[in-house]
Amino acid sequence: MPSLHAGTSASFNGHPVTVQDDVPAIPASGTAAKVAIVGDPRSGYALVERSGMTVQRSVELCAEAGEVGFKAHLRVGGGVIRAKPFAFLNVPAS
Repeated sequence: MPSLHAGTSASFNGHPVTVQDDVPAIPASGTAAKVAIVGDPRSGYALVERSGMTVQRSVELCAEAGEVGFKAHLRVGGGVIRAKPFAFLNVPAS
């Protein structure tokens, strides 16, 4: 639910709400699905940097303009390390 006060973020029971497009919407009648996750992501989810940043020089793409381009790659990942801090809102099939 959006905030009732201007300038404050949406919240649920005093906790901030984040909308994630990967979680499905509430399905049509007769279809079961997990539609919401409630929990503390700081205690159950980890973000990691997989390797250092690599930078590539790209002369070919910008040669006609007399410029040099650069591409930077940074690999990161993440995942649930403890499932206990999270709870799912399940919508039953019927």
